[in-house]
Amino acid sequence: STHESSSSSSSYEMPFVSPKVTMKGQVMDISAGDKSMVLAQVQGCCGISADDSLTFQPQIIGQMPQMNPEQTSQVLQDAKEAWNGGMGTWPQMSLKERIRAIEKFLLELATQRELIVQTLMWEIGKNRKDAEAEFDRTVEFCEKVIEVIRKDPEYSAGWQTI
Repeated sequence: STHESSSSSSSYEMPFVSPKVTMKGQVMDISAGDKSMVLAQVQGCCGISADDSLTFQPQIIGQMPQMNPEQTSQVLQDAKEAWNGGMGTWPQMSLKERIRAIEKFLLELATQRELIVQTLMWEIGKNRKDAEAEFDRTVEFCEKVIEVIRKDPEYSAGWQTI
């Protein structure tokens, strides 16, 4: 589904990338006080001068958690436990349930379109049209994959025991 351009939003609104990680199945905002994780600055490619003109001086647009080896190992362990040798929640969900979960995620992602477009513009210097096209292309790809899976009998047949 193609999303309309938000022309009422200024291209100069600087986003802020909040430092978040997923651990033990929960999204955690590290800026909320976890002092065990180092935060690195996320720099954008350009900024706004005092006279509202664009400048190509790096601007801080957020923070990114930098995990130590123990924290990284914990995330890997959490993933192994969630997989549970193929017996975890996600691998045991039916294909229909997984598709519903991905579709729910895509709906939530769509509510963040403008922020993601702004971040692409500030972080890597994409123009609005290209940033919007990248977002829309990604969502459309996911929707097409779901459509193919739903129509292809190889995927829709369900589990087979060999």
